[in-house]
Amino acid sequence: LRCPAPHPMGGFLGFNQEYHSLLVEWEMLVQGQNPIARTNVAPLHAPPSETVLYGFSYVEPSSIEPATFVVAGGGELPHRELDEKHIVRFGETSAEAMLEKAQCVVQIMRRRLEQLAADVEMLSSIDVYSVHPVRESVEQVILPGLPQAAHLGVHWFYARPPVQNIEFEMDLRGVRRELVIEL
Repeated sequence: LRCPAPHPMGGFLGFNQEYHSLLVEWEMLVQGQNPIARTNVAPLHAPPSETVLYGFSYVEPSSIEPATFVVAGGGELPHRELDEKHIVRFGETSAEAMLEKAQCVVQIMRRRLEQLAADVEMLSSIDVYSVHPVRESVEQVILPGLPQAAHLGVHWFYARPPVQNIEFEMDLRGVRRELVIEL
């Protein structure tokens, strides 16, 4: 999703509640859980006037190997609880702070890969969302933490994460085919 600007934490929580209600209404929950991997970001340049769908990924059960997967976007919140007090280096954007934020996010992504029984060799795309320089994060954190980045590269989107005061977001996927449709 693309939104006009980052939400305050409470606004993002409200957005998520509405989103969850819609999934319930559409009977899309699986065993009470949201099965949809989603990344929300706010482009710094030419943002939309309202939150819009930018793209989506679709996966389904298959016996074909290797398995495919999409890892939802995540920022520097090491705990699942959406609370500003958990943001790594809250309010800081120094090079050192950004490295620590990136380290947190890479750990979250690795944990999510493990939960999907996937590993870094299965990745087909690594996306980073930040308005801060990412070169040091790529060299010092992403390449060591997600070595497949040396082969795939890292897609950097000049956009803010969807919550105010979160500065670095990432998502991952391992898919066989990507189709882009221009509307």
